[in-house]
Formats: sequence, C-alpha cells, structure tokens
Amino acid sequence: MAKKTRGIFLRKSAEEIEAHVARVLFDLEMPNYFKGYLYLKDAIYMAVLDENMYAPVTKDLYEKIAERYQTTSPVVEAAIRYAIRKTWKLGNHEKLHELFGAFSHLNDKKVPTNALFITRVAEEIRVDSLY
Repeated sequence: MAKKTRGIFLRKSAEEIEAHVARVLFDLEMPNYFKGYLYLKDAIYMAVLDENMYAPVTKDLYEKIAERYQTTSPVVEAAIRYAIRKTWKLGNHEKLHELFGAFSHLNDKKVPTNALFITRVAEEIRVDSLY
C-alpha cells in the first residue's frame, strides 16, 4: 500500500520503510545495541515520512523521540551523536562514502552533524520509495 507524504506517494508501506531504515543502518555497521541506534532509526523514519522534520531537527524530532522513550531531548541528541561518531569511526567506510561522498569536507575527524546524517539517509530512502 502506498503512503502519501506531502503530496508525494511512497510506494513502500510504513513497515517496509522502517525495515529499509534498519537495513541502511545495518549496512553502515551501526551497532544496534546503542540507544542512539533506536533513536536514530526513529528519527530517520519520521524524516522519510515527513520531510518538514528536516529543518527543526533538534526541537521537534528530538522531542517526539524523547516523549516516546520517556527521556529528554538532550539525551536523545547525545545518544544519536554517539552512535554516529562510533559508526563514522568503526563502521563500513565504503558504505559511508557512498552516502556521504558528496560532502568532501567530511573525513575521519569531521563527522557529519546529526541533522546531516538524518537528512542524508532519509533522502536516500525517500528516493528509493517514490512512485
């Protein structure tokens, strides 16, 4: 069943999109035992379904995730940051380069921001999910 999001139809169901997010994070070799993995998975999923989530990431997105997991926005932000840093350092560098290669200013020492990471992965999944 197609999912409509802001005038655009995604050909994948919500469950398929959620599985696609998990698959991308798995391919990047992000450890799924980090709290940040769960938060990031939810953040990317929400960003795929609602592209308005991109801009005010810290305010709206972190608050929604914090509410869901009964924690605070700063905890969500820090956990996501930790998961991204660890993945950037120890993850699948080939897959990371495929996703972030266009951002040539990023390297081992310069990790993408939470917002850039969420947006970039969400865009990739949205493109794959469009009619």
